[in-house]
Amino acid sequence: MPSAIFVFSAGYMDEDPNKTRFFAYLSFFSFAMLGLVVSNSLLLLFICWELVGLASYLLIGFWYTDPANGAAARKAFIVTRIGDTAMAVALLLIYTHAGTLDIRQAMTWATDNWPVGSGMAIAVALLLLGGADSLQSEALGPRVVRLRAEATPEAILAALADLAE
Repeated sequence: MPSAIFVFSAGYMDEDPNKTRFFAYLSFFSFAMLGLVVSNSLLLLFICWELVGLASYLLIGFWYTDPANGAAARKAFIVTRIGDTAMAVALLLIYTHAGTLDIRQAMTWATDNWPVGSGMAIAVALLLLGGADSLQSEALGPRVVRLRAEATPEAILAALADLAE
């Protein structure tokens, strides 16, 4: 799917004098998304999540000379920080209880030690879901897609990634 976005972007950015910077940001975004998919550790997943947030900030504000794009990038950055904080707290709780951030080991430990519906299991699940949903939650603010001043190939990549889930 990222290949299609790169092909589309080549035509979209053909006349832009900063297309090299754009493709560097888009490549960084794709790298971070790949890291999310292949990570087997919650720590690596969190690091890649942060990298996706940074790449999104860079792409949303790519045409930073337009104040609307800079404002959209800052707004998206602030909204995602709320979710990132929730996710970090969840990872801290998992590590302090399970002693690991390996996804399989943590899941096995949680299944054996946290009964379904227990307060800690619910708290960790809500924090993780709140962190993962921070980009899409109406409760935390406008959707990031609405924050973009105009459609970009990065917006299309993010929308396609949402559809793939």
